[in-house]
Amino acid sequence: MDTKDAMESDESPQRILLLNAWQESPQFTNREKMALKWTEAVSVITENHITDELFEEVSKEYNAVELV
Repeated sequence: MDTKDAMESDESPQRILLLNAWQESPQFTNREKMALKWTEAVSVITENHITDELFEEVSKEYNAVELV
């Protein structure tokens, strides 16, 4: 999803602008933060590793089917 699609889906401009600071922002729920954390880890697999700790952390919010 790009910015245009997000805006058309009624995402707030404030949250879009805060995506770079999602870890510190109170604008995102824990579930959303886990989704962003997982996405970052799997998007750049050559630079990141999906550790057991990350999987356990994200699994508190998402089941295995949702993570695929």
